[in-house]
Amino acid sequence: MSGVEDPRLTADELSCGCVSGVEDPRLTADEMDVQRQENIAYEYLCHLEEAKVYVKFCSVVCCVECVDILLKY
Repeated sequence: MSGVEDPRLTADELSCGCVSGVEDPRLTADEMDVQRQENIAYEYLCHLEEAKVYVKFCSVVCCVECVDILLKY
């Protein structure tokens, strides 16, 4: 096997991310901040959707109760 390189990565190459042709999967601080802000925005939109569904449900229930009251008279 002379002249053939070992295709396995060493522990040092894996830990430092200095292997040529291999992109470092770790995020920078700026990328983490952007990801955090996007997650916050997504959660906010989810809560808005929940609130919209709740208000719609309450308005339907209220309307039905109001109609029932009006029909009694």
